[in-house]
Amino acid sequence: MGALSKIESAGFNVSLVGGNLAVSPASNLTQPQKEFLRSHKAEITRELKAVTLSETDRQKILFYLDSIGETDQDIINDLLTECGRNPDALAWALSWTDRAPVNQQPLQQVVTCRNCSHFKSFNAHGGGAGTCGAGVWTASNCLWGATERRCETYKTKA
Repeated sequence: MGALSKIESAGFNVSLVGGNLAVSPASNLTQPQKEFLRSHKAEITRELKAVTLSETDRQKILFYLDSIGETDQDIINDLLTECGRNPDALAWALSWTDRAPVNQQPLQQVVTCRNCSHFKSFNAHGGGAGTCGAGVWTASNCLWGATERRCETYKTKA
């Protein structure tokens, strides 16, 4: 078992970031594991470089993850690592990158429907369930006013 496999079998994800080892969750590393990483850094680095994605594929995947609002670094690292090792995972991930918007707009802020002028509550108090007057949701669907979401048609109540 190689050094990389050994640390991964202990439940850690390891990747290269700017030539340095990135381990997650780093907060779970014991002192002996930290010493193991230091003493085997060269070997682990060689193993990681053998399975690293091309920069083009990496950038495509990162762009797509950004376009869908993925910010969890552990999820991002796991996907990139798996794509570097598994050609089927890479093909799957790249099939999604074609769906990223070409002219990506910045993600909208997180809002609640009850604070939007388009929200039509079913209740006199203005909260709870309701519909969207801007047509974001059809009349057959209802929104919960307090649910946080991203919305391109959000307009603050006057």
